[in-house]
Amino acid sequence: MIQLCLLLLLLVGCGAHHQTSYQPEALRYYPLLPPSSYRRTVAIEQLIEGWAKGEHFQFHSQLEIDAYHMLVLGFTTFQIKAFVIRYDGKTVDVENFTDRKMPFPPEMVLSDIQKILWPALPNRDGWHIVDDTTSKVRLVFFAGQLVTRIQYRGPSPIDGDVELVDLQYGYQLHIHTLNVGG
Repeated sequence: MIQLCLLLLLLVGCGAHHQTSYQPEALRYYPLLPPSSYRRTVAIEQLIEGWAKGEHFQFHSQLEIDAYHMLVLGFTTFQIKAFVIRYDGKTVDVENFTDRKMPFPPEMVLSDIQKILWPALPNRDGWHIVDDTTSKVRLVFFAGQLVTRIQYRGPSPIDGDVELVDLQYGYQLHIHTLNVGG
C-alpha cells in the first residue's frame, strides 16, 4: 500500500510501456520482508495524496498481498494504469506505463507499504522500529536517526487514514483507504 509511495510523481502523464532500471544502493530504505510475513491475504484500494519536492500529487492505487506476492497497481487521476510493481519475496519487477522516469526504485515503494501495513517490523541492519500504540504512531530509525514517522488515524492501518512523513527524502503521504477485501 498503501501506500505507496514515491511513485506519485510519475503519475502525471502516460506514455509507452517500458522497463525502468535503478541503482537501489544509492538510496537507503527499510529492508524488504517476504510477503508471507504479513500473515494474511488482503486487497486494498486507496487514494494517495502527497507532497514531494514542492509538488502536490494525487493518484489511486490497488494493492494485493498474499503469502506469495505483493502487487501494486498505480493509476493516474484519469484512472489510466501508470505502473505495476510485483514482488515475490525475492524479485521485484516493475512496469512503467508513463513517459516519466520513476523518482525512486520500486523497492523503496514496497518498503513504505510494509512500514505502514505490517503489524510488527523487526529491528535489523541498523534499523530500529518504535510502535506507540497509545498515540498510534510508528517511528522508524536508521543508525539512531529518525527517518520516517507514520501516524495512524483509525483502529488499524487499513481502517482509517494514514500519514507518512519521510524525513530522510523529504516527502509526505496521506493515504485514504477506499475499499478492503480479503
